[in-house]
Amino acid sequence: MRLWEPETRFLESLRDLPRALTVSTVTAGLVSTVLVLSAPTLVLYQVGAGAGLTPVQIESWLFAVLVGGSVMGLLLSFAYRQPMLGGMSLPAVVVLTHVLPHIPFEQAVGGYLMGALLMLAVALSGVYSRLLELVPKEIVMGVLAGVLLRFGTGLFGELVRHPWQGVPAVLAYFVALRWSRLRIPPIAAALVVGVLGVGLAGEAPLSAPTARLSLPVFYVPVFTVEAFFSISLPVALVLMSAHNATSIGVLWAFRFAAPVRAITLVTALFGVAQAFFGGHGANLGTPRMAVCTEPSVHPDPQLRYGAAVVGCVLSLVAGLFAGAIVELFQTLPFSLMRVIAALGLLPVFLQTLGRAVGSGHYRFGGLFAVFIAASGTPLLGISPVFWAMVLSPLVSLAADPDWRRPRAEGAAPRPPAE
Repeated sequence: MRLWEPETRFLESLRDLPRALTVSTVTAGLVSTVLVLSAPTLVLYQVGAGAGLTPVQIESWLFAVLVGGSVMGLLLSFAYRQPMLGGMSLPAVVVLTHVLPHIPFEQAVGGYLMGALLMLAVALSGVYSRLLELVPKEIVMGVLAGVLLRFGTGLFGELVRHPWQGVPAVLAYFVALRWSRLRIPPIAAALVVGVLGVGLAGEAPLSAPTARLSLPVFYVPVFTVEAFFSISLPVALVLMSAHNATSIGVLWAFRFAAPVRAITLVTALFGVAQAFFGGHGANLGTPRMAVCTEPSVHPDPQLRYGAAVVGCVLSLVAGLFAGAIVELFQTLPFSLMRVIAALGLLPVFLQTLGRAVGSGHYRFGGLFAVFIAASGTPLLGISPVFWAMVLSPLVSLAADPDWRRPRAEGAAPRPPAE
């Protein structure tokens, strides 16, 4: 059994990188960086501070996740010529909220390392790839649509609460979308107009951040049974189900042949490396990848990896100067961040929702996958994304009478095989 897909294209990707860097790919990469540096970064700081971690420990944690995820994304994107970016798992960080205050940080590091080794064992066994093959792709699309729905449902509320921040951005987005001859990427227009609107309203004056290099600290892990069950198991499940599986779904949604085995192996290996510096694990960032994969990023799918390269380089710099980047993004209103993120994910949500319920073979299963994943309600301490992938096929088995039949002519095709 091969541990990764051998059809790598490093030299070709490097050669074509100048063609892959356009206004739209650079903009998509910038928006993907905003996604990882807004809510996830701030929540990580809040969880670390609430647990009594020192500033040095928090900075090392942030450095490990951002720099490790960026290098991982660059490696995968260049290797397979597909837009793949590292993420920062908010659900995994939330899992740690009630654990970190009660155990020494070195025991938490031991828990991170055991979780990464568990993911590595899954990658080496090949079980993950086989399980994904058993889950209907429509169900995966439904899970992804449910995850993305949570970004969109708050859009109207933000526009009502902060109209001067969000409404100009939304109008600019649809003007650029409607008059394509302007050749302005819609999300770029929304970002620029939104920032200008905030500045003109005087609601969030930009200030120069303090340029300070952040450096990681090496920690010797301490292994305990408590850390295994309270950190290793839940975090590994969240990273594999709530992030890697749905990120693979993003690639499938836009007809990329996702390198499932390589993704599983590389994220596990980077998780092992990050653990020694306080990183809770490595995963692909579903929302970041969704922004970088849709057709408006580049008409040639083989050049959309340029957006991922830009996003990875920017988040790499953010990891090196974590404190300064967070200061800069804190000057922009969080409500504007949410509006821009929701707009950037609109095309992907439409694509995945249509693929989930439009084929006729897994309508109820795909719909329940959307409901469960969007609920945000864990069961037995495990992410609803995991339960959506487990329970939704059972719904199809019970409620979709034609789920075993060959696909009708004109039905949505399956994503390309590996």
